[in-house]
Order: sequence, then C-alpha cells, then structure tokens
Amino acid sequence: DSPLKASLLVTAWLGLESFLLGPFSYIPLAEFADGPFPQFTAAASGAALPGAHYWLPGIACGVDRLANGLMTFQAPVLLLMLLPGWAAFQIFLFLHYFLSSYFTARLAVDFLKTSPRAAVLAAFAGASVPFTGGIGNSVFPFVLWAFDRLLDRDWRTGLAGALGLGLFFSLFASAVVTMPFCFLWTLAWLGLVRKKLNGRALALGAVFVAAAAAPHLRQLWAMWANAPFSHRAGWGPVWECTAPALGRALLQGLNWGWSVGAVGVCVAALGLAQSRFRPGRFSGALAMFALTVLAAGLGEWLKTCAGLSTGPLAGLHLHRFYLILPLAGALAGAAGLELAGNRRWVFALAMAAMFARSAHSKSKTLWEYFFQGGYAANFQSPVLEDLARRRAVDPPFRVATFTHGLVPGYALAYGLESVDGYVGMYSGRYFNFWREVIGPVIQREPYLEDYFGRWGSQLYLFLHSVDDWPQGVRFADHYRLPLLSLANAKYVISRHPLEDPNFKLLTPQKPWRAHSRNERAWLRIKENFTGQTYFYRYENAAALPRAFLVPTVKTWPDQAALWKAMSGAALEDLKKTVFVEEAFWKENPAPGFRKGRADLSAIESDRLELSVELDGPGVLVVSNSFNRFWTCRVDGAERRIFPAYGAFWGVALDRGDRKVEFSYEPPYR
Repeated sequence: DSPLKASLLVTAWLGLESFLLGPFSYIPLAEFADGPFPQFTAAASGAALPGAHYWLPGIACGVDRLANGLMTFQAPVLLLMLLPGWAAFQIFLFLHYFLSSYFTARLAVDFLKTSPRAAVLAAFAGASVPFTGGIGNSVFPFVLWAFDRLLDRDWRTGLAGALGLGLFFSLFASAVVTMPFCFLWTLAWLGLVRKKLNGRALALGAVFVAAAAAPHLRQLWAMWANAPFSHRAGWGPVWECTAPALGRALLQGLNWGWSVGAVGVCVAALGLAQSRFRPGRFSGALAMFALTVLAAGLGEWLKTCAGLSTGPLAGLHLHRFYLILPLAGALAGAAGLELAGNRRWVFALAMAAMFARSAHSKSKTLWEYFFQGGYAANFQSPVLEDLARRRAVDPPFRVATFTHGLVPGYALAYGLESVDGYVGMYSGRYFNFWREVIGPVIQREPYLEDYFGRWGSQLYLFLHSVDDWPQGVRFADHYRLPLLSLANAKYVISRHPLEDPNFKLLTPQKPWRAHSRNERAWLRIKENFTGQTYFYRYENAAALPRAFLVPTVKTWPDQAALWKAMSGAALEDLKKTVFVEEAFWKENPAPGFRKGRADLSAIESDRLELSVELDGPGVLVVSNSFNRFWTCRVDGAERRIFPAYGAFWGVALDRGDRKVEFSYEPPYR
C-alpha cells in the first residue's frame, strides 16, 4: 500500500523533531504553545469541568470558557486528561499529520482514480495543514472519505454512520473555524467531483451536520452572547465593498493558494498544459482548488458587502477556506501529475521541492528549539512550578510575562492566573485597558497601532527588541505599571532584566552577555532537558490585592475621557479613587468611609465570597474582567456590578453590609 507507507514516512519526517526525544522534543510555539495548548491544559486540569465552571480566570483577568471553545469533550482535552502533556501532544501531532496525509491520498486513489504515485504526491502535499482551530481540517480528509463511502450503503448503515461520523468530527473540529467551511466544501465535492449531490446525500449530510454541531451549540450560544461586548466587536471590515478591494481580495486568495500549495499548483498547471487544457475526469478536482482559492480570498469581501462586518458576526472570519487549501492543492497536484502522463521527472521534482521546503522549515524549527526550548523547557520549568506553588500560601495573585523569548500561555499551563495571554474572545473593556497598559510602547513602535489595535487577540507586553537595553529594560518607559498593579499583577517573569523601583528580584541571574558563547549554548541545551531556569522573576511591591475597598469616586462623561485619565493616573490615585463612567454612578450615594476591610472567604472559578466591614459608604473593587453575566448579592439582596476603572468589577457598599457573593450566571449555564 504505497499511500499508507508514504503517509507513515511523511508523518515521521514532518514530526521528527517533536517525536524523537519524548518529553524533551520540540513543540510548535507560534499559534499553539502560546495559545491553544495551555488552554487545553487548563481545561483538562479540572478547572473547567462541564456543569461546574464556565469562567476561566487564568487568562486576561478572566474570560468565558465556552465562548473560547474550551470544552472538555474535545480530543486534545481528553488526551491531556489521560496522558502526560508531552505524550498527549505527540498523539495529537501524529493524528494531525497522518490523517491529513493518508486520507488525502485515499481520496486521490479511491475517488479520483489516480495512480499510487500521484496519491503519494497528494499524501505529502496534504500534510501541510496549519494547527489553527485545532485539527479539524486535518481530520477532514478522513471525514470526507468516510462520508462518501456511506452514500453507497443501505439506509440504516448510512444513517448510523453519518451520526457516528458527525460525533467523531465534533471531537476535533471548531464550530466556527472549521465546520461551516468543511460542510460547504463537502457539498461542492459531491456536486463537482463525485456527481452524487442527490436527496440521499443531502439527508445523510443533514444527519452528519446535526451530529457534528450539536455538542457545540452551547459554545455557539456563548459566542453569540459575548461577541457584542468582546474585543472582536471593534474589528472593522477587512475589505471595503469596492471594486479595488475586490481585486486585492482575489490577489490575497491567489497568494494563499500559492503559499500553501505551490508544488500542487505547478504540477496542476503543467498537467493542464500537457492535456491542452482538457482535464477530462479531473476537471472537478481542479475546479475545487480554484473555488477554494476564490472562497478564501472573497470571504471577507462578501461579508462586508452583505452588511455582516458589524454586530455579533464582526469577529467571524469568512476566509477560513484557506485552511482547506492544502487538501484542495494536493488533489489538484495529483490530478495534474496524471494529466502530465508518463513523466517521472515531474513526480521526482515535485517530491524534491516539497522535501526541500519542509527541510527549510525544519531549519527554522531547530533555531526556535535551541533558543526557546521544547516541551520540557517550557512546560516543566522548576522556576514556574515553584511560582505556581505560591498559590497555596499567598493571597490570590496574577502574573505578567515580559514577552521577549517567552509567551504568557506558559503561566496558564502551570495553573497560574495572568493579566495577559493569547485569547480568542475576551472583554472589549479589557482590550481598552490593555491598550493603556502598553500605551507607551505603542507610541514607540507604531506597527502595534495596527497589529494590536486592529486585532488585539495577543495581550502581550510587546517589545520589538531588547538590544538597546542589555543591562535591563526600564519598565516604565514602555508599560504603565500602575495599571498592571491595579490588575493584581504581583509577579513578573522575564528572560531579560527589568528595572523598576517597585520590582524585587527573586531569582538573581548572571547577565546573559556576561556568559561566554559556550556557556550560553550549554545553558540552552541543558534547559531543554531540565526545564527553563534562566528567569528573572520579580515581585511587584505595588500590586494591589484581588479585592479592596476604595473611599472615593471620580466620574467621567464617557470611556474615552476615562481611559485618558487612567493612562496618566498614579498608583496612589487609583488606590484612593475609583474611576467610573458617569452613567454608572448616578444613583449611588457619595462614598467616604474612613475604616473598612474586605476579606476573600471563598474563591472558585465561578464564585467568590467576601466578608466586608466599613463605617460608611464605599466601593468594593474586584480586579476580575467585567462581564455582564456576573451577579452580586450583598447580604442576600441583589446588587448591581458596574465597570470600575473601566474594566473591572465595582459594587457600591454602605455601612452595615457584611457578606458579598459573586456568581457567574450566563444564560447557557
């Protein structure tokens, strides 16, 4: 079985650096180890079990778990529940490469009726699916192959198979990143390639879609409920609905098609030329590639023209067809190889080109592995494990990560709560807050105005380079520590020295440049087996507690005025005065207590309880991200939560108030 052997070889080659050394192997950092993997780890740890917790406090001062697709029945989470993290990742990676590779080849052999040689080419080309949205697109070739075969079975077998296949797909696929695009692509495949788009196919397809989507319905509900108030609501249209924008969108689609499937495109073009543009039975496969390129390029342009670029759908990307381009390009390449006739050099050259491309990618991987480490280096660090143990003895605290050689997601994987992170959907108010935190560096590095200001999903302490500050980065030159302190950021972790009078260095290190070249190389190699130890870990003496009482209030006419005031506020101002928009304070009594205390008596993901005592009116502030589904009861009576400091919880209290309870009560609970 040439496709099977080829797929196993492709899987072994593409995953070599991630399989070879077990727990000490490489793990992709961009788009995976800084986002999905730590979040899956948090979900698997018991912090997000169904029916128990709908709020995930470990990212960006708290986010809705379901709105970010963190459901425990997903395959990555289930693997992490059963296995050590490194083993779960390696099985995840094996499935990613093997299923995309082998079943792309099977689609070529079984349905396009290509030769085994063309299927081998398709196997290699089809394995280049990115990790975005989990591995739903990696599993899709198997799902498409299996569904097609169900169409030839009896009704009972077909219905049972469609139901089981849908449930299987739901374990791997995202309801917004993967499913809609794969469903539409399947319809096109059945119509253009297989000529089977009939009543039976539509009936079985309806069962398959229902089974795949059903486990995700509450997630979709959560996304819909949170989207209008999230950072995504501020996303403008990617393209205007104009003819010039249409041209640019088409060029982007063509660029995606070329960047993902250059080899398949070249082979398909050669085959078409050889056949004098008479592709015959392969016309459907070539048309599928062209349609996928068009759909990827035009998705966002059509979204704007349809008036869907505002409201709950503003943050939904309709260009996700580009994730199916590896499959479409691989099948087009297989068709092109058949059309090219008996020219073995075409196959040899195509395979050599894909091998060279993957080898070039591996050279970058090895550089990343050496400088930033693999699984053990980043997820088994004794320094971060020690910091995580502080949760048992310290009052609740958060950490911040200086993202030069680090990403905030590592903290989440250790069970730490952070002020930052890489998150798909979070509060729009917190986006504005973080914009002020990193305001100085945005002014210094204008590219962030578009990179963060337009998208904002990466809540990082950005800095383009530390080369100008080899002895230490002056923190206040780039970030606003009073705002981080307000957010309960008690610890800051960094791979580079930081300077601020409020920072107490807990892990002294020999300056990096004071090490010899050999010492630096040995330290990098050693950390890949012992976990990262070269950290500057700082305790922020200015950090405010998670919950505290404030005696005075100052109002501002709108958010713009509030954020301008917040950007220049000193920590002492923030400790003594709650900044709030005027509309949220009209009916509250003027605060002014002289003595007061607030003690956290219970803290869980979805519930907080405090005992309070104060001798006059005041404001209780909890530095959790504001979300309208949190409720508050003071001595059993419901009391409104307002956005204190623009982004956190504020509750007006009076003399005699004793017990304050918060609970997360989203409608989809």
